[in-house]
Amino acid sequence: MSDALRRRCLYHFLDYPGFDKELAIVQTKLPDAGAQLARQVVAFVQGLRRLDLRKKPGIAESLDWTAALLASVFPT
Repeated sequence: MSDALRRRCLYHFLDYPGFDKELAIVQTKLPDAGAQLARQVVAFVQGLRRLDLRKKPGIAESLDWTAALLASVFPT
């Protein structure tokens, strides 16, 4: 986005969810993942967010990564 457009925008920043909330989201959206895989993915993504990254992974990345892992283990 250009600076001119950014000046005309309002921002509302939402913090990332805690471990339990993100785990519930992953388990709800991808119930085939299983409890252990969902916990491992969420723990890893939460750890990535503590790093000094330019763009921290969001919930969408947690879901995408879980879906990719499921697809690689259980191809259709």
